[in-house]
Parts: sequence; structure tokens; C-alpha cells
Amino acid sequence: MNNDKVLIVSIPTQDITRPPGILAILAGCCESINMDYSILDLNLYMYNQFSDDIVKGLTRDFLDNNFKSTQNENYYRKVCEHLVDQIKLCRPTYIAISVFTYASILAADVLLKHVQEVCPEIDFKIIIGGLGVNNRVSGITGSKIFGEYCLDTQLIDYCIYGEGDIAFVKLLQGEINYPGINQANSEQILDLDSIPTPSYKRINPRDYFYSNEPELLVTGSRGCVRDCTFCDVAQYWEKYVYKSGNIMADELFNIWKTTGVQKFDFSDSLINGSIKTFRQLNHRLIELKSQNPDFNPKYKGQFICRPRNQLKEKDYMEMAQAGAETLVTGIESFSNAVRDHMRKKFDNDSIDWHFEMCAKYGIKNVLLLLSGYVTETLTDHELQLQYLKKYQIYALSRTIYAININIGGLSITPGTPLIDMAGELGIISHDNAESSFDTNWTSLSNPGLNNKERLRRTTELVHIAYKLGYKVLHFNQKVTEAEQKYNNLLDAVDRPVFKLNSV
Repeated sequence: MNNDKVLIVSIPTQDITRPPGILAILAGCCESINMDYSILDLNLYMYNQFSDDIVKGLTRDFLDNNFKSTQNENYYRKVCEHLVDQIKLCRPTYIAISVFTYASILAADVLLKHVQEVCPEIDFKIIIGGLGVNNRVSGITGSKIFGEYCLDTQLIDYCIYGEGDIAFVKLLQGEINYPGINQANSEQILDLDSIPTPSYKRINPRDYFYSNEPELLVTGSRGCVRDCTFCDVAQYWEKYVYKSGNIMADELFNIWKTTGVQKFDFSDSLINGSIKTFRQLNHRLIELKSQNPDFNPKYKGQFICRPRNQLKEKDYMEMAQAGAETLVTGIESFSNAVRDHMRKKFDNDSIDWHFEMCAKYGIKNVLLLLSGYVTETLTDHELQLQYLKKYQIYALSRTIYAININIGGLSITPGTPLIDMAGELGIISHDNAESSFDTNWTSLSNPGLNNKERLRRTTELVHIAYKLGYKVLHFNQKVTEAEQKYNNLLDAVDRPVFKLNSV
């Protein structure tokens, strides 16, 4: 085994502002069994090789899983050739390729075929994994999921389904029948404290396109304590599991010692899913900071509002001391009735308390708002607008740093409870799609909420938010342009206009 080597590969299309977290995870797996490895980020290579216009064109093609031109395909083949060069240089025993999502399938398919075509004389095994292996693209995989398609066409030797932290190590050790290897019988990892620690020893975060300072993605938990009706997290992780707060804090500290990076973004569905563990994380970070004056971490992560008797003022004070910088807070709706149907399980008093404490201790929030939820009435929508006015002071002070509104409308997607509730809610898809209702749907239980009305409500929400001084993410038009779009839309619908002075 000492002579074996793994080439760990990340492919398009992914975020380019920081290293993909899977590179550090697989590197840590290799180090845990003293396996030599190299790292190659082809997504980063693509950005460095080509102009912005070429990269944008390639990215659109990857998202659509279809090359729009031979020229674009040729550009990507140059990226594939870079992998071939690295294979010839380091002669790996294994090539581990992360198929991160659905948007990586075209990139993976072309890459695998290119390697098979030009490297027949080199003996290595190809391993793929990631969420993308479970997706279908009819023009590429036919009726099969990508992992099955690759195995059947002998493009790969192994596919790891589900979490790979343990399965990948077992595979490298020769246990090819371990659950999740080449068959979709993986088991959820229930003890995150026992998995290998991610390693950044051979990854340089400063190679990436960050804005002010480099940032790294970290993971403290998997799954979620909620089962929100519009979310598909539960289909990937049945149970909510988490690392010890002390272990997580020490991981951040060791990353800083290795890379110098002090800014961290948690991939967790909720960083405060376990209040006890979240407190432990903050306590340990405060302790590490007191012992190491140069250690000054800043973290952000997805957050859920808790009642004031669960998250007390002391908790917010310690969050700020530990380095909580930005919370991505899933409010979704300011209507208690809508949130209750979503299964969010907190009330408006909890929202009030959260903003009051964040303002006091200087913690920023990015609010997630979901306009046009399946049960949302016009009264619920107008309540959204009233609460924007109520919290305007937090927007102007940037306690609410920004809001993220689902500009495209609610998407009812596979694996969510809303799919199971479609019958009782009378949800009808107008795409005639068996696998997904997507955004083109209506509900017989709420017939007034058609596509046009959802668009009107979303646009009005954005319009009022701009008027009140909120920063709205993913909607970068100037205020005048937003107003024009809003006014044009009003001409096409029969609805009373919400007046800003009515709040």
C-alpha cells in the first residue's frame, strides 16, 4: 500500500471563491491510512485558463448538461487534457473524481471518456462519488442514474454512493464490498467524531477567487432537526448527527495553524441544531482565542430562530465572542400560519428576540424569505410586507445585512414532504413531469396562487424591500429598474396595490 497513490480530482462546475470541501475531506481520508495523494482542481484550472466569457459559456453548458457548440466542447477537452498530463506525471493507483451535483454530469462524462481514450496504457482505478452520481440526464445516462451508467459502460471501476468518509478509506484498503461501494446500500454515518479530519496540507486557499480574505467550507453536522416541507435534506440524511463542539473548534484552530485562514463557512443545514453542541463550540473557540491571541476566527452558517428561553442573551454574547459573523437565518415567512405549515416550529416572538440580540451583539443576518408558498394567502403576503417595514431599522443598521428571496418562485422538488402532500393540497404540475413539479404548478386548495400571482407577490416583496433600504441578493437591478418591472407587472394582474404608507 505504501507505493499506492491517489489523484483527487474536482471538476466543473463549482464555486470558485474557495476550495471544494471534498478535496480536504478526501485528503484527510488518505492521510488517515498514510496513503500518498495529489490534488487537482480542474474547475480552478478552467477559470485560470480561459477568459470570463468562455468560462460563462462553459458554465451554462454544464448547468444544461449539453454543449451548445463544438468550440465549447473543445475548450473543455483542453481541461481534460490537463488531467491526462497529471496522470502521466504522477502515475496514480487511483483517480478519485467528485461528481458534486447534477451540474457536474456532463463534465464528468466527457472527462471519463477522454481519459479512457487516451490513457489505455496506464494502469489505474477510477472512483467517483458525490450527489451527482444519483442523478439522471436522459441525453447522457438514459434511464439510469449516473453512477450506474458509468459502471455499466465501464467508464469507472468504483462508484461510492452516499457518504464517502468511511467507504473511501475502506475501498483504498481493499474492502470493495463495503456498503455503498458499487451499490446503493450505503448507511448513514452516525458518529461524525470518528471520521477522518479534513486536511488542507496540500490545498492553497489563496489560489481561489475570494473577495477580501480566503474562506473555507467546514462541516459540523449532517441532516437537520427540522423536516421543512419544501426541503429535501431528509432524503440524504435520515438522522441529524453532529461533531462534538470541542472537536469542531479544534478543527478550525488546526486549519488556521495549517493555512492561516480564519474565515469559515459551515455547510450544516443548521449550526444551532443542537444547542448544547453549539454552546460547546463557542465556549471552546473563546478558550482557544484566549490562549492564542493571533487566532481570531469568523464564522457563518445557517441558523434557526429559537425561543428566548432556549437561546438566552448569554448565548448571543458568547456567539459574538467566539466569532459569529453572519447567520443565514431561515425565516421563510413572517406569517405564523405559513411557517407552521412549513414545520419551522418557531413564532414571531422568537424572531423579535433573535434580531434584538443580534443587533445588541453585532451579528449580521442574511434572511431567507420564500414568497408564494403553497398555502400563502394574500393576507399572509401582506403580512410579509408589514414585517419588512417593522424590521426596517435592522436593515438600515445592517443587522439584517441582506435578504435572499426566491425570485423564481417556490419550486416543489423530488424528495420533499410537499411531494408527498401533493394530493391533499391539490397540487397540479403543468409541466406533466413525473419527477418534479418544479415552479410551474397550481394548488386546488389555494387556486388564487397561480404562476402570475406568485410572480406578482415576489416582485412586490422585492420592490418594497428595496424601498425600505434592504439589500436583496440575486436581484441586482437598480431601484428604478425594479420599480419599472414592478409597475409593468401590475398592469397585467387584477390585484390591489400594496401601499408603502399603509404599513
